[in-house]
Amino acid sequence: MNSRPAVLITGLPWIRSGTGKVMQAQINYFRSLGWATIFVACPFKRTDAYSRKIWKRFDEEKVDLNADFTEIASFRRRVSKPSIVRKLRGHWRGQNAMHWALEPGHAAKLPEGILKLVRSREFDVRFILANHIYTLPVAQKLRASLSSAVPIALVTHDIQSHVLLDNLEINPFTGKSDTIEVLLETELQALAGADYVVHVSQDDEQFFRDRLPSVPHKLVLPTIDNRFEGNEHSERDFFSDFIFVGARHIANYHAVKWLLDDVWPLMDQARTMKIVGSVTDLVHRRNPALHAKFDEIFTGSVPDVSQCYRGSRCVLAPMVTGRGVSIKTIEACAFGLPIVGTSFAYRGLPREEVEAAGLSAYDEPKAFAQAALSALEDPVPFQEASRQLYRSLFSFHAFQKSMSELLGDLRLTQ
Repeated sequence: MNSRPAVLITGLPWIRSGTGKVMQAQINYFRSLGWATIFVACPFKRTDAYSRKIWKRFDEEKVDLNADFTEIASFRRRVSKPSIVRKLRGHWRGQNAMHWALEPGHAAKLPEGILKLVRSREFDVRFILANHIYTLPVAQKLRASLSSAVPIALVTHDIQSHVLLDNLEINPFTGKSDTIEVLLETELQALAGADYVVHVSQDDEQFFRDRLPSVPHKLVLPTIDNRFEGNEHSERDFFSDFIFVGARHIANYHAVKWLLDDVWPLMDQARTMKIVGSVTDLVHRRNPALHAKFDEIFTGSVPDVSQCYRGSRCVLAPMVTGRGVSIKTIEACAFGLPIVGTSFAYRGLPREEVEAAGLSAYDEPKAFAQAALSALEDPVPFQEASRQLYRSLFSFHAFQKSMSELLGDLRLTQ
């Protein structure tokens, strides 16, 4: 019996997020090749034991992935802080916040369901694709469980040492902050355990290529599933004039704060605006007064964000910070919707492609507000710019081409 080619994809249980969109595209690509897709969800924190609500939510949302099989690799007992012995040992070994961030992956156990699946004669596992450095330990354990060695490609999604600094993570072994040099050195050491490093941002690719020349690198810009591609705005299903979509990420909080405090007061208040996604929870927690003041604007998470895009007239991307590539920018371009963004909205993208498409950045509140109103009054130039950028960078065809080049570099048959 000929075994079916299969890919193991590890990822964090963040399905309805930018990371989730990237993982969905990966699965769709391998399914288009006829490969079996096995997705393994990994813990992000030492509190992510099997009993945590995050896994219940994952079970509810995993249908979005469209993988042939989904499994969870976690642990039974949650650990919020290192024990005294662990703290002393970590301090003595010179460990830092990045080491602690990698521990959930090291602690995760491969359940029998995964082992039975990957060892089945029905499947020929040829490739492991690990999303985020935090899932690399699970990917390495999966490879060790196979009868033959297969390559591991790690998708960085971001420079995680920078993210730890952004989030003000404290070294749990010393009780102090780590320097970027210390965190980055640990991150690079971990990345060196992959056979190939993939990036979703041009900035990240250049950053890591310069600092980790011993491992091959590849830029694979994200794409969006076909629920978004080619859809037109629907007056019948009107949702809002303006829409901002954001997950529970600190950069989205800062974007919302700038939008509501500095930009929205300068816009026509007869227009409507909605803020969609779990960023609502973050704003409520960090700035309850702001959330209460604009309560009617926030919708929270929704089952199908594409419906919100379809009923909106313009996408706002008021990013004032952030790393990686903005998925909300790609979603707007896929729909062909007018997009009004700051410089940070186009971060990580080839600058020449953004300029060639005719997209401009608006970093001052007044200019941003004026551009947003112009996009409603004369949407055609904005729509054409979005569609051109999507065709050149974000179509599934462009994603397929990049992924096929990656498989070719790894000498994997498709």
